[in-house]
Amino acid sequence: FDTVYGMKTLSKRQKEVLDYIHAYTLEHDYPPSYREIGEHFGLSSAATVAQHVNALQTKGYLEKQWNGSRSVSLTRGAKSHITKRAKAVTGGSNVVELELLGKVAAGTPIDALENPESVSVPQEMIGRGKHYALEVQGDSMIEDAICDGDILVVASRESARPGQTVVALVDGESATVKRYRPEPGGWISLEPANEKYKPIRVRGDQVQIRGIVAGVIRRYNVN
Repeated sequence: FDTVYGMKTLSKRQKEVLDYIHAYTLEHDYPPSYREIGEHFGLSSAATVAQHVNALQTKGYLEKQWNGSRSVSLTRGAKSHITKRAKAVTGGSNVVELELLGKVAAGTPIDALENPESVSVPQEMIGRGKHYALEVQGDSMIEDAICDGDILVVASRESARPGQTVVALVDGESATVKRYRPEPGGWISLEPANEKYKPIRVRGDQVQIRGIVAGVIRRYNVN
């Protein structure tokens, strides 16, 4: 890595570890354990794995989580950096075509999916199962580095874990992208990542999960 996007330089092995954690998380919806990282790279010493992980934390690419051995996840800055790095190689062969189904609101809900088109997506963003793409409209997820005009790569799912960023249908007719938070009593909170907006709180039977956000592609106007 270089520092063009404001992130600190990584060694070759640190980059490989980060890419593995990123790819594993996209495929499984949770990060690898230290043991799995060690097995993937042929590292028998847990201390060596910890050394690489600690370096990535110090440099701002990983952050600690609460859940035991699966205790790290990519920071927002790291996700944004990987997305930009992937954009730099989309002219190569590791690109797949996804259906661009329409626009989804990062604000208040808007009309759901429109006529399909197609968009080129880096292969590394695609995990298992069906994926599709949506264009973001609005700024309610800007603190998660999801901006107006971005293209979301979405893994088609009908359920999600608390805290995941999802594409959801509200009342069966309007699509929105928000963080998914179940609440007691069968309620669901669809939370923005922008303090200007309030959560959308609805009953569980009013929400249908249509996918989990797996990646973001940003297109720049250079004209």
